[in-house]
Amino acid sequence: MTSIANRLIRGSGLRVLQTLVSIAIGFWMLPFLYNNLGAEQYGVWVLLGSTVAAFYMLDLGFSQAITRYVAEYIYTERFQEANKIINTALAIYSLLGLIILLAAVLVARFFFNESELNSISDNAPQIAFFILALSLALEFPAKAFPGIINAYLRFDRVAQVRTAFSIINAIAIYLFVSEGYGIVAIAIIGLTTNSLSTLIYALFAKSLFKQLLFSRELINKEDFVEIYHFSKWVFIIDTAYLLKDKIGIWAIAAFGMIASLPIFYAAQRLAEYAGTFINQALAMSTPLLTKYHSEGDIEKLRETHSLFFKMYVIASVTTMGGFILAGEAFLKVWMGPDFDAKLSAEILFVLATSSFIMISLQPFVSLLMTLKKHKYAAIISMLELSASTASILVFKDDFGLVGIATACLLTMAIVRLTLLPIATAQAADKSILTPLVWSGLYVAITLLLLYSTKLFISVSNTWLAILTNASLALPLALVPAFMLFNANERKVISRAISQLSKRLSQR
Repeated sequence: MTSIANRLIRGSGLRVLQTLVSIAIGFWMLPFLYNNLGAEQYGVWVLLGSTVAAFYMLDLGFSQAITRYVAEYIYTERFQEANKIINTALAIYSLLGLIILLAAVLVARFFFNESELNSISDNAPQIAFFILALSLALEFPAKAFPGIINAYLRFDRVAQVRTAFSIINAIAIYLFVSEGYGIVAIAIIGLTTNSLSTLIYALFAKSLFKQLLFSRELINKEDFVEIYHFSKWVFIIDTAYLLKDKIGIWAIAAFGMIASLPIFYAAQRLAEYAGTFINQALAMSTPLLTKYHSEGDIEKLRETHSLFFKMYVIASVTTMGGFILAGEAFLKVWMGPDFDAKLSAEILFVLATSSFIMISLQPFVSLLMTLKKHKYAAIISMLELSASTASILVFKDDFGLVGIATACLLTMAIVRLTLLPIATAQAADKSILTPLVWSGLYVAITLLLLYSTKLFISVSNTWLAILTNASLALPLALVPAFMLFNANERKVISRAISQLSKRLSQR
């Protein structure tokens, strides 16, 4: 097995482990914090997190542009150009970090003083909000380094560090909250672990790129202009992605349905966990596409895009199968007998369908970015948000929470599924649409198998029954998957599995 394949498989495995750990922590922490902080304070904590997350828009799309250029320059051994991009990025993100702090001071000073949040616990929400914003601001300068990690395909070490700090963070929160501490303590713990993790990340990037230099002279105006031209469209894409995760919660709050928010939020978290799991396992197409594009290997570029798209589809359908077979029972056991698991499961189906469609199409976005045609993805993102906003009022009155989920998320997924492949085919080659046809047939057959199976399995609200039912999704999704791969792809997959098995047996 090649060195690249080794690093990809190791990185994928450790990122999956990181995601599993994060999901496990999330499953444990959500009810723990809700029960120990109380409904009001936990609701405030969720609101604070959502508000601080909005500051991520100040990234302005620079991160993907910087990652792309740095990785390409390192691949082609143009180290001076890579250093110019990194130093320019470091200057940009340091300035953006200061802007985040200034914005946080203004919001904390004026918004919280005028709101009723501080009445819950003195000035705790105001203090916690500023600490969360400080943590984000300190993280921003490290956004200059992901291109190095991508170039050397060292996702494994990053996953190890993040997994370790996730566990440390969770244990610290558990100990302090159990002793009666509140949201300020949680924010301080997050600031500490996040800062240490960011420092280690930056040092690791420096150790990989031996030619890395830091100098004012390397800050380049022309590079800033180049980054800006690439990132202005990425900014729209990233903003749309951020709003996709928040718009449902904000719509429910705007319509005065806050009491029903936990039903929606539990389903949203499950869909997010599943999406994160898939992305962590497979989100490595961009560096490979960039590599083959920089080398002018068009055939490898097409093959990589096709293979990753098919793997995304299989992973998404398999996870969706687990939700179909065991989603409602899982929600009932996880959230308790008084929780409206049936309604939450309906919302989960809508949110997961939307999320998996968008995740499966991620290789198309990556290809557009590689070809510097990502403005098409940005335009589609704007259309998605417009369609979503226009449909909220229509669906909300007739279908309630399910209507909001449909309007906010499924609408965006339908628009993307319709337009994104067409735009990518125009920018690249019409042959990339072929896997879509076979994928559609695969999805239809697998869903038929899943729903047929659901008619014959018993539903029991125990963890063993839930695990048993959910595990049926794996063979039901994998058996028809052979139709997606051509003969060459089957050989590659078979060889990779065989070599991986040998390595594991030798250990």
